[in-house]
Amino acid sequence: MIITKRVINWLLATGAILIVSIMIIIGKIPFGTCPDKFFVQMGTFSKCLPWSAANDISGDGLRVVGQSVANCIPDHKHPVEAAGWTRNCIWGEPFYAGGKKGMIELGYLPSAAQSSLPYGISPDGLVAVGYSDVALYVSHAVVFLQTGIIELAKVDGTAKDVSLPNSYLNNNWGNGLMNNRIVVGWKGSNNHPHKTSGIGDSAVYWKSFSSVVMLELPSILSNGHAVVSSEAICISNDGETIGGNLYYNMQAEKDIFRSYPCVWKWNGNKYELKVLQDLAGGDTNARITHISGDGRVLVGWGNTIAGDSTCDGYPIFACKWTSYPEGSAAGWNVVPTKLNPLPGALKYSYAAGTNLNGTVIVGSTFDYGVCPDVAFDSKATLWEGGLIKDLETELHPKVPKGYSLKHALRVSDNGKIIIGTSYPPGFESEGWIGGRH
Repeated sequence: MIITKRVINWLLATGAILIVSIMIIIGKIPFGTCPDKFFVQMGTFSKCLPWSAANDISGDGLRVVGQSVANCIPDHKHPVEAAGWTRNCIWGEPFYAGGKKGMIELGYLPSAAQSSLPYGISPDGLVAVGYSDVALYVSHAVVFLQTGIIELAKVDGTAKDVSLPNSYLNNNWGNGLMNNRIVVGWKGSNNHPHKTSGIGDSAVYWKSFSSVVMLELPSILSNGHAVVSSEAICISNDGETIGGNLYYNMQAEKDIFRSYPCVWKWNGNKYELKVLQDLAGGDTNARITHISGDGRVLVGWGNTIAGDSTCDGYPIFACKWTSYPEGSAAGWNVVPTKLNPLPGALKYSYAAGTNLNGTVIVGSTFDYGVCPDVAFDSKATLWEGGLIKDLETELHPKVPKGYSLKHALRVSDNGKIIIGTSYPPGFESEGWIGGRH
């Protein structure tokens, strides 16, 4: 809502101005121009190495978490630090009360490493989760709150996502902001479940600062292999559905395990595991990246062409997994639906994020060079209503001339505000935020 002179005169005439004034003060009404269609470059903390990335967005699209190189800031010994971003045109609280709008530092745990990264933000935008290094190459899962960073059970690992509060889960964190939330991720000293160096990392969830719970794993996968590492990477808004990946000891590409996608569903007593399938053909190797807010759609990628385990790249295709109608005993359709790449020369794709009900999906269409070793071209992509859209065209003319959108990573609940990463002139990498009608 934009408050014009005519609106103000009407409010004065009706006596409603006091109520609206209070709403403006507490940040419930945008004041001034806040267009639906926009494009903002995230920027960077550092001028000597301009690098940033956007990782996740709140449900309303007003807050973003990511990271930026910070090694030019005094006393910062490691280049990467957690960042929070708020849209400048919104009247009300910035990322943290009393702070500034735009991009701010979220800090890190005291250590020689001085490094942190937030992977997820809660749908209400009040809690961010990720990791902070406690020593060189040793990371602990953390939550980022306005009051500071708090370790999760003081275990090696990473937090990937966090739910809204749900009294049905009855979790007491001893913190009003955290009570009845679930945080998901993995624990393990290797901190790379998908890499061949990550054997032993385990999918977990936290229900308090001191309580970490292992998620159920299968004794054996359908291809006869055992799970060597696992991760929980996304959770529905109500905390009842978790998406993740189960890795087994065969290489998809150089130093990377193959995986089965999976979902855990709360049954009132525990999270029950359901192993999902890959696309038909090729290797058995698929991965989940995100879940819709309502917990009904999982997105990621699958494989229809055999890869080369000596290469640094892998032929993947965007896809989604959907649950059956509410109340159905069948649960999830284990077979994924392929999402085609943009028309043209680019052959491969992946889906990275979806909105509240899974009707809008974002990701990238790309292609590799020889082997394939290096992704030499990519385009941020949106799938909606059976259509495939080039996001650079979708956000035109707001995207600056010469700024090419490479990867779209997350989208707001209404499917209108999208975040991603690109490689503009003068930057090694930069996060961006764009809005469409």
